[in-house]
Amino acid sequence: MRVILLILSLLMASTSHASPKGPQDLLPDVQKKSEGLSGVTPPPPERTIISSISDKGRKLLERLEGFKKFLYEDGMTATGDPLWSIGYGHQVSKDDKVLALLGINQSQLHKGITQEQGDAILNEDLKIFSIQDLVKVPLFQYEYDGLSCFCYNLGHVQFSKTMALKEVNAKEYFKVPDGMGRFTNFSGKFFLPMAKRRCIEIMVYLEHSFDPRTLPSKALNLPLPDVDKDWQRLSLERRLDAVQMYRFYKGS
Repeated sequence: MRVILLILSLLMASTSHASPKGPQDLLPDVQKKSEGLSGVTPPPPERTIISSISDKGRKLLERLEGFKKFLYEDGMTATGDPLWSIGYGHQVSKDDKVLALLGINQSQLHKGITQEQGDAILNEDLKIFSIQDLVKVPLFQYEYDGLSCFCYNLGHVQFSKTMALKEVNAKEYFKVPDGMGRFTNFSGKFFLPMAKRRCIEIMVYLEHSFDPRTLPSKALNLPLPDVDKDWQRLSLERRLDAVQMYRFYKGS
């Protein structure tokens, strides 16, 4: 009898080890833990009304613009006169209210400005170029940051006329990137650095780092013809630079 019981127990043990695992047994332990007891995935955060660019959005903008201590030529007027900028892309005008507010004498600009003055000018420019009064719908912070960098480069008046703004206010959130991707010219001509900047701003807006080997539309499964066109025009080096800038924004 003891021999029979021993044989039966060995048979049962071997059968249990040979039986295939069920679907739940094949799940990684991490996935099992993430599901929790209820098996319900927590909902994603909702869009809210955003009032200002984030700290990391501002740091990205500073990198995109770059600090210039001295005046530099920054395009031309419709009449062919040169435009001059200083600091973080601040375009100097004859009646410059920002410089006047900060007590900066325009006649002394040829001597350059300090980093502190550049930061102060940027603070005021971010108020002037805020998209808060133009965007009427809730956004994620990264969407707000991407649009803020786009608006700062384009100008408040021009941004107010863009299809990107119309689409975001219509809550057509995933059509906005193509509206942004249409602005790749500088002084009336296609400008590769501008295309690269648009790609960075779109990455931030979508919160997605595009694989340099694939098109954004394939990576996101979204119809983005203008963004794809910009991405294709960039060399691999420029694409890698754009991805690195996005990672700087993400803090990774």
